[in-house]
Amino acid sequence: MTPTRHIAARWYAFGYLREVVLMYPIYAIMMGANGISPLELSTLFIVWSGSALVFEVPSGVIADRFSRKWLLVASGFIKGSVFIVWWTAPNYWGYLVGFIVWGFGSSLISGTSESLLFDTLRARIDPRTQRDETDAFARIYSRGLVAANLGVATALLGGGYAAHAGYELPLFESAAMPMLASLLVAFTFAEPPRFAAAHVDAPNSAASHSTVVRSSVLSRFAATLHAGLAEVRANRTMLRIVAMAATLATAYATLDEYVGPFFTETRAFSLGEIGVIYAALYAMKTIGMEASHRLPVRSLRGIAWLAALATTGLGASTLLSGYAIAVAIGLYFALSAACEVLLQTRLQHEIESHARATVTSLAKMAQHTFEPLLLLYIGSIAQVASFRAAFAAVAGLTFALALAFVAFAPARDR
Repeated sequence: MTPTRHIAARWYAFGYLREVVLMYPIYAIMMGANGISPLELSTLFIVWSGSALVFEVPSGVIADRFSRKWLLVASGFIKGSVFIVWWTAPNYWGYLVGFIVWGFGSSLISGTSESLLFDTLRARIDPRTQRDETDAFARIYSRGLVAANLGVATALLGGGYAAHAGYELPLFESAAMPMLASLLVAFTFAEPPRFAAAHVDAPNSAASHSTVVRSSVLSRFAATLHAGLAEVRANRTMLRIVAMAATLATAYATLDEYVGPFFTETRAFSLGEIGVIYAALYAMKTIGMEASHRLPVRSLRGIAWLAALATTGLGASTLLSGYAIAVAIGLYFALSAACEVLLQTRLQHEIESHARATVTSLAKMAQHTFEPLLLLYIGSIAQVASFRAAFAAVAGLTFALALAFVAFAPARDR
């Protein structure tokens, strides 16, 4: 029996290796260097986001019916193949195919990894207590996320420097590392048993039972969805929270994809410096999320004022030069990340029905609806003017929205 500490060590190594992708800070820059216009870049990001969303639910069904271990292995090889496609076809259609493949690979790991780890720990019985090790799931899973974040930080710090002599080396490394992580899973993890009973394949009355199950599931789904929609419609405060999350919180996450091209356009930084700045911005977002609960802000009016303050940093970045640009954008990211956490906290406190996950998903869907519109907005302005103008336009838009949320905040905001 594999000791739990060995399972944990392998899990951390998997999370770290999968995310050491040197192309992270420079893929948008590479695409621009290969003739992709700002508007074309925005359409590629829209396809990427849409493909991940489309594949999300089917991949969950696949993970529940087939081997989770081998799906996890396949996801790493699929992710690595993206950079092979980009290497061999450095044009718009090659990048388009790569993003669709990346979205599919990401959907395969979503839910699959958590299920595999939990079932692996559930199958591991402590000989002293004769109990399974599922109590260790939260600790191992959270530390696995930390390991993955360290992998991203490593990629951000090294990606720009690796591209000084060309994009071949970071493309090769980015293809190899997710595949190496998959090989680690293939050779060091066993397929754990499924502990949930599966009746749909039972002999005899399988067809009729399957029909009953589907009917029951659809009924529960419809009832939960109806309850979630009804609660959102009936609660104006919740509608405001969803609207603020869909616009203000989405804006900074969307701009993250354009930081590289923006810094390249300023001609103030080398590729290596851009990678280091990306890592610093990543750290600033993390600090903002961590410090959010310490801020004396709880009302929607206060969160809107905080978002307005954040946009002043974004606006200032378009007027500054040198490292002052990075400092201003870092302030914007930190405060915006804090706003996002505060809005999610308010949303969870506002939900009163049993449809908590459904309401949360509806809020996410609102964000996914606004995101492609914002991508087109940024791409169109950058196409006819510059990324500096696009950043200034986003700053103006989000500042106006933040002030609107301040003006129309409820008189009695719990």
